Amino acid sequence: MVYFIQAECGGSIKIGLAKDPATRLNQIQRYSPLRLRIIALMDGDRSAELALPRRFLECWSHGEWFTPPPELIR
Repeated sequence: MVYFIQAECGGSIKIGLAKDPATRLNQIQRYSPLRLRIIALMDGDRSAELALPRRFLECWSHGEWFTPPPELIR
Protein backbone atom coordinates (compact mmCIF):
# COMPACT_ATOMS: atom_id res chain seq x y z
CA MET A 1 0.00 0.00 0.00
CA VAL A 2 1.09 3.53 -0.73
CA TYR A 3 0.40 5.71 2.30
CA PHE A 4 0.14 9.45 2.86
CA ILE A 5 0.91 10.63 6.41
CA GLN A 6 0.44 14.14 7.76
CA ALA A 7 0.44 15.78 11.18
CA GLU A 8 -3.02 16.21 12.65
CA CYS A 9 -2.44 19.98 12.54
CA GLY A 10 -1.59 19.87 8.82
CA GLY A 11 1.70 20.62 7.10
CA SER A 12 3.94 18.40 5.02
CA ILE A 13 2.80 15.00 3.76
CA LYS A 14 4.98 11.89 3.74
CA ILE A 15 4.50 9.51 0.83
CA GLY A 16 5.71 5.97 1.37
CA LEU A 17 5.12 2.28 0.80
CA ALA A 18 4.33 -0.31 3.46
CA LYS A 19 2.66 -3.70 3.72
CA ASP A 20 1.16 -2.53 7.02
CA PRO A 21 0.68 1.25 6.97
CA ALA A 22 -0.57 1.38 10.59
CA THR A 23 2.64 -0.23 11.83
CA ARG A 24 4.67 2.14 9.66
CA LEU A 25 2.75 5.10 11.11
CA ASN A 26 3.67 3.93 14.61
CA GLN A 27 7.34 3.69 13.62
CA ILE A 28 7.37 7.20 12.16
CA GLN A 29 5.40 8.59 15.10
CA ARG A 30 8.21 7.68 17.51
CA TYR A 31 10.41 10.31 15.85
CA SER A 32 7.85 13.09 15.48
CA PRO A 33 6.94 15.64 18.13
CA LEU A 34 3.62 16.16 16.32
CA ARG A 35 0.72 13.71 16.35
CA LEU A 36 0.59 12.05 12.91
CA ARG A 37 -2.25 10.39 11.01
CA ILE A 38 -2.74 8.47 7.80
CA ILE A 39 -4.73 10.74 5.52
CA ALA A 40 -4.97 8.41 2.51
CA LEU A 41 -4.08 4.94 1.28
CA MET A 42 -3.95 3.57 -2.24
CA ASP A 43 -3.14 0.24 -3.76
CA GLY A 44 0.26 0.32 -5.31
CA ASP A 45 3.71 -1.15 -5.53
CA ARG A 46 7.22 0.27 -5.56
CA SER A 47 6.77 1.80 -9.02
CA ALA A 48 3.63 3.67 -7.89
CA GLU A 49 5.39 4.89 -4.76
CA LEU A 50 8.32 6.17 -6.83
CA ALA A 51 6.09 7.83 -9.45
CA LEU A 52 4.27 10.04 -6.94
CA PRO A 53 7.35 11.91 -5.68
CA ARG A 54 8.38 12.58 -9.28
CA ARG A 55 4.90 13.95 -9.96
CA PHE A 56 5.13 16.33 -6.98
CA LEU A 57 8.86 17.10 -7.23
CA GLU A 58 8.27 20.87 -7.17
CA CYS A 59 6.67 20.41 -3.71
CA TRP A 60 9.48 18.29 -2.25
CA SER A 61 10.50 19.40 1.23
CA HIS A 62 12.95 16.76 2.48
CA GLY A 63 13.27 12.96 2.45
CA GLU A 64 9.84 11.61 1.53
CA TRP A 65 8.01 14.74 2.76
CA PHE A 66 6.16 17.17 0.49
CA THR A 67 4.51 20.55 1.05
CA PRO A 68 0.98 19.75 -0.07
CA PRO A 69 -0.36 21.59 -3.11
CA PRO A 70 -4.14 21.33 -3.70
CA GLU A 71 -3.56 18.56 -6.25
CA LEU A 72 -1.79 16.39 -3.67
CA ILE A 73 -4.55 16.99 -1.13
CA ARG A 74 -7.13 15.75 -3.67
